[in-house]
Parts: sequence; C-alpha cells; structure tokens
Amino acid sequence: MQQENSEPVLYQGKAFTAWKQAFETIESRAKQQGFNIIYSRVEKKSDGTFRRHTAQCEHHGNYVTKSNKETITKCLGCAWHINLSEPTSKNPFKYVYITTLHDIHSHNLNPNIIQFGDNKYIPP
Repeated sequence: MQQENSEPVLYQGKAFTAWKQAFETIESRAKQQGFNIIYSRVEKKSDGTFRRHTAQCEHHGNYVTKSNKETITKCLGCAWHINLSEPTSKNPFKYVYITTLHDIHSHNLNPNIIQFGDNKYIPP
C-alpha cells in the first residue's frame, strides 16, 4: 500500500491513462524531490493532440554568453529528463508511456525552496 506522502514512482515503461495524469505525476515527483521542470520538445499528431513530449530539469543545458558582462544563469548542465510517448500503433487505449528516464541531477536538490505558482499551465 502506497502512503499519501510517498514519491510517485517513475520508471521507463510506466504507462499513464492520459497526458494530464503523466504531467501531474512528474510535477509531483519533481516538487517532492526539490526541483522544477520545464517542458520542451513537443510533437503533435495531425489532430493536434500530443504524440511525444519531453520534460527537463530547469537547470538543463549549458549557457554560453556572447558578452563580457558577468551574468547569472540557471543552466548548470543538468542531464535529468524524461521522454513521454503515446504510440500510434498497438495502443488501443491511447496510453502514454515513459520511454526515457534519465534520473540524475548535477546539482543539489532541496524540496524546501521549490515554489510552484498557482497559475501554472498544464497542457491539455
């Protein structure tokens, strides 16, 4: 039996019944672990619904400045990301699957400093 305050379990191959359920589960896990996520790479089907989606840690990538000014950046080279896919064939119930989960961060995690806005947009 899973406790209410336990972290959602994410693993490659996990199935969700809808995109919204996948997004909410991933965001809940991120909040409990102490990092924010951003959504990138979106591929849509011809009817406008999602086909593939990628979520990354907000500290992904490396910032390369073009100026000599001292700057502050969130880009810390974090490799954490998760790929979601809704296969078009052999998927009669239109499940959304985790196809890739790279669950390693290059920075410290602190659940006490994470703040999610009340008006956070979750794609339909």
